[in-house]
Amino acid sequence: MIHHIGEIGLVSPEHSLKDFCLRMLGNGSLAVIDAASAEITYARRIHREKTNGRDFRKGSRGRAYCDLLQRLISLFMGSVPDEISSEFLIAVNPLAPYLLQRWEIAGIRQCVARRRNKHHRWNWARSTFL
Repeated sequence: MIHHIGEIGLVSPEHSLKDFCLRMLGNGSLAVIDAASAEITYARRIHREKTNGRDFRKGSRGRAYCDLLQRLISLFMGSVPDEISSEFLIAVNPLAPYLLQRWEIAGIRQCVARRRNKHHRWNWARSTFL
């Protein structure tokens, strides 16, 4: 079921970062940033429409989804959070390697480098830690 308000529809109505990233394959880095930003806005707007103006509860799936999208956007801006979960890295695969093959995105490269510096190597192609 796709949630709509007028002409607004979510890329991932299930609030799944992995689903969002899969649907973004083939798009450029600016298109991904724009879509992620719009997704945050639309998800909150749809939720407010359904709940008489309330925002997502702390700890809710919708709030977590918006936070993960914001984290993804921050990677494009070169900001890498101190902690990046394996679940986040799995969700952004295969979008991250697709983008890194075409554009230099400092935050994503730093994210991968930080994982390697912690004695883990991330293999984007197979989605496993080596």
